[in-house]
Amino acid sequence: AMSFPPQFEAPSPEELHELLPAYDVLAFIAKGGMGAVYKARQKSLERDVAIKILPRELATDGDTERRFFNEARAISQLRHPNIVTLFDFGRTAARDLFIVMEYVKGEPLSAHLEGGPMPLESVVQVGEQICSALEEAHRVGIVHRDIKPHNILMNQAGKVFVSDFGIARCIDENEHSLTRTGMVMGTWAFMAPEQRADAKGVDHLADIYSVGATLY
Repeated sequence: AMSFPPQFEAPSPEELHELLPAYDVLAFIAKGGMGAVYKARQKSLERDVAIKILPRELATDGDTERRFFNEARAISQLRHPNIVTLFDFGRTAARDLFIVMEYVKGEPLSAHLEGGPMPLESVVQVGEQICSALEEAHRVGIVHRDIKPHNILMNQAGKVFVSDFGIARCIDENEHSLTRTGMVMGTWAFMAPEQRADAKGVDHLADIYSVGATLY
């Protein structure tokens, strides 16, 4: 599983509100291996959004920042009904890297699995939507690199949204995030063998492996 270095502390909603004046930060949602997520209200357009703050130690590395902005620009061009839309990205007033995404009213697929396996028909419906999203991403050269139930959101109507495109690359390839801070990246149960051996060299086939593991 993924873990943060011990020194990481997610800002409170009140602290984040001060750092991002264009948003009313309403609530903390969750913290995981890729960052802390909050529900917020974008003042200018009066819409609910989700804001993700990346681990602070990544913001000190220039290569990571360049990868982050390049990935964010590419992902912002993705338009697909099963992909969480990226609205904005940048740095907070405290220099933390952040992204602003479509707010999905639902739960991660991992929460739906807590009571046991899903019915086969539901698995097929979820799988079709994940594959449709990844087909579009792969078509334009974007590899997710961290497909797993936690990164798949599902609303009450059963519609699936794939989230966290590109973030794994920014963290996997940051030398500081691995040996120097003790951060454990990737989720081995869902990771293709070639990704375990060389995180930098993976392509779309690694995503397909992770989809298979997720469906299993």
